[in-house]
Amino acid sequence: MKVVFVALALIAVAYGQRAQPCKTSADCKPEECCVHDPFSKRFLGDLWGEEKGFCEGRKMEGDFCSASMGGMDELWKVKDGMHSFSCPCASGLECVPEDIHTDDGLVVHMNPRCTATEGSGDF
Repeated sequence: MKVVFVALALIAVAYGQRAQPCKTSADCKPEECCVHDPFSKRFLGDLWGEEKGFCEGRKMEGDFCSASMGGMDELWKVKDGMHSFSCPCASGLECVPEDIHTDDGLVVHMNPRCTATEGSGDF
């Protein structure tokens, strides 16, 4: 139950920090991307083809990220320069889960985080 309250609090903070409206990631700063949330209160505008998003920062190393959803990739796909739900990891990072579970065709990525790609670190 506590996890649900923490998740709701984090979502509320994230929505409160949304700022610049955008139609593509080109409308945002280089370290940001354009994110469309189909569950926002602006959903009604989407029904008439007026999809709009907000510029959000790309995920940094150690941040929770959205790994491939195994069959649900269409939900997270970039559409017309706009990401669904959240930005991907910043350049040089990739979304890597700690573990992957498969059950009855459902793939679950456990605790995915943005991690430095191989060869991108200092030697």
